[in-house]
Amino acid sequence: MGPRSLKVIRRISGLSAILLALAHLTGCAPSVMWQGKSPDHRQEVEVHTGGSHQWVEMNGEKIGPYSAVAVHSVVFSPVGGHLAFPAQEDSSWFVVRDGQEGPRWDGIGQLAFSADGRQLAYAALRGEDWYVLRDSTIEGPVDSLLSDSLMFSPGGDRLAYGAWTDSNLRVVVDDRPGRPLLGVASMFFDHAGNLFYVAHDRFGMVFVGNEVVLGRHAAIAWPTVSREGGRWAYACLLYTSDAA
Repeated sequence: MGPRSLKVIRRISGLSAILLALAHLTGCAPSVMWQGKSPDHRQEVEVHTGGSHQWVEMNGEKIGPYSAVAVHSVVFSPVGGHLAFPAQEDSSWFVVRDGQEGPRWDGIGQLAFSADGRQLAYAALRGEDWYVLRDSTIEGPVDSLLSDSLMFSPGGDRLAYGAWTDSNLRVVVDDRPGRPLLGVASMFFDHAGNLFYVAHDRFGMVFVGNEVVLGRHAAIAWPTVSREGGRWAYACLLYTSDAA
């Protein structure tokens, strides 16, 4: 091997060392995992990761760092510019609301703001039991919650969700469980704060308003209520006996 070959090998070795160093630095440098804007587009939020930590920046202000941030659970209030997200330290999870950390739990589920942004509710796990926190109030325990069912009424005075307890699915309103169900197709509040839902029980499909069965049919779809409340409609497939 001649001097020319040695120079080429040294140049390649030197370049490899530089590329390796750059790759190492790039891997440790902070990067943006997620970014989004509030509903009114006035607040800009980014979730960053760097080294072994993650943190949130809202309009350039840093919140954190934490061991982990659940980026898919970051929520804004509909109005008011409030922000909440689950974060982890060691083996505990907690909710960070406007920069303030909440109590420690084994896991965090869905988060939901009231329409005016003044109230926050979320699902939290301790051991094998799930709870629902509404500001300083704790509801539960239940075995599990129906996915994406946690919701406030438009005025923020009522809270509802679907939950399983002792193998029964029930719709819970203000910590009061309703009738046993096999499944829930849809849930919604009207503007007066009345809760309606379409569900499947052991007799078939039902349309329920404030825990009163308003209709029972072979199938029910597209339920709606009037803005002022008191009137409702839906499409349905009648039983043969109903059509006779």
